[in-house]
Amino acid sequence: MIWDFFKQKQDKADYTPDEIYTILDQAIGLRSRLRFSFTEAISSLKSIECEIVKVSSTSLVVHILNIRKALPKWAGQPVLCYLQTQERSPKKRTRIVIFKFTCTILEVLEGATLRLSFPENFTLDQRRNSVRIEPSLSKFSMLSIFTQSNTKNLSLNLPLATLDDFKNQSASLINFSAGGMRVRFKSDRLHNLRHYAEPGKQIILRLAVAETPRNGVMECLLIGRVNNLYANPVNHNIDLGIEFLQQGFIGEKNIRWKAVKHYVVEDVAGWTGQWDLESLQQRK
Repeated sequence: MIWDFFKQKQDKADYTPDEIYTILDQAIGLRSRLRFSFTEAISSLKSIECEIVKVSSTSLVVHILNIRKALPKWAGQPVLCYLQTQERSPKKRTRIVIFKFTCTILEVLEGATLRLSFPENFTLDQRRNSVRIEPSLSKFSMLSIFTQSNTKNLSLNLPLATLDDFKNQSASLINFSAGGMRVRFKSDRLHNLRHYAEPGKQIILRLAVAETPRNGVMECLLIGRVNNLYANPVNHNIDLGIEFLQQGFIGEKNIRWKAVKHYVVEDVAGWTGQWDLESLQQRK
């Protein structure tokens, strides 16, 4: 059901109350996580993580997971919420779906339980789906960057960096998301990058994960574009901000390239969403 709503709401159209109720009700069964933050400065907490306990046509009850007790002064406060859930597509791939909405804390119940007003401004949050993380290199079995001289025969492309370069710290993965990545190269690697370390240049990335993720996708082939560059004037290292433009699908005779929509590579979003949830669970 969530998949149907996702396909119908690509342009962030308004959801009906019945659709919102159905999504929230299914999120209970999936044990999906909801995070909210206060829109006013009444707490030092930046993000509060909850699980939905009950939903009705007028409100929802949530239980806070990362603190022991809610404060009475929270009653009446408006909050901004993000609900991260998942659904299997008709192709049987699990995708991370994130919804954004606003509501008000109606009541502080016993312990760490709250009653929230029924969601307003309920939208599919495309950019939030591209959650930015700092994954360990142990998550990858392949992390290769190539020149983009040939998009049909990858063996003809010059490798600019491999997983070994990241492991020996000649290169560093600063952050990673379903929309792109930021990579830092030490000055001793710049001789390979001199023609590519500038905005607008395109490269090919081949990424593979070490363990089978929930979405079942082990490898992604991507075309990326250098969107921004920072050269450190002290140590001469450079940071490249890379946006994912196209995803490649390898066939028997050729590679079919598909443009990335809404800044999100869906298969990579499955990785980052899972890793983000695992990180949150480890911090509990």
